[in-house]
Amino acid sequence: MKISDQEMYMAIIKLIEQQGLKFTMADLARKLHTSKRTIYQRFSSKEQLISAMIDYLFKDLTIRGDKLRSELHLSAYEKIKRYVDQFPTLYPIGCILQYSSEIAQRYPQQWHKFQGEVDQISQTFYRILINDPQTRELSKTEKKMLLLMLQKTTRSLLNGRFLMQQQLDFWEAIDAMQELLFHGVFGGNQPKISQGL
Repeated sequence: MKISDQEMYMAIIKLIEQQGLKFTMADLARKLHTSKRTIYQRFSSKEQLISAMIDYLFKDLTIRGDKLRSELHLSAYEKIKRYVDQFPTLYPIGCILQYSSEIAQRYPQQWHKFQGEVDQISQTFYRILINDPQTRELSKTEKKMLLLMLQKTTRSLLNGRFLMQQQLDFWEAIDAMQELLFHGVFGGNQPKISQGL
């Protein structure tokens, strides 16, 4: 019986949730009720397996972002809200973030790839914001700073230890970031400037 990509990668995610990165190819074979040989026919190493799992988790991220950007009837807020609202079910990356330090240390190439995939989130936010007719004209410096803030914030959230210390969920934090982008700190009420300054 052929094992689908979804069955394979969801089994890997479950094993990471249960055992961390200590799981073996034999553990995966047991979980899928198949042989180790079948697993090795698909993946020659654990590095290749983790790399393929990252591809699977993010396979349609760019496509969805491009599709939303082309929906001209939606505002930038609506586009980003739709993009973010579907994340937790489509991209179960919390289990990976929980082991971010270990992945970075043991599988540096795969961690670099994972960071690049998550950078697509900030790139998508940026492109949606910049191309929206409601966005005021930004200077070159403002554009650079906007992209930098989005990238740095998203990258900070990749630190699983930081998320645990702050008791934050990755997707909730991304959602809060987009709310701050659109509604700011002052919520439509501009702060009063004291006279005489």
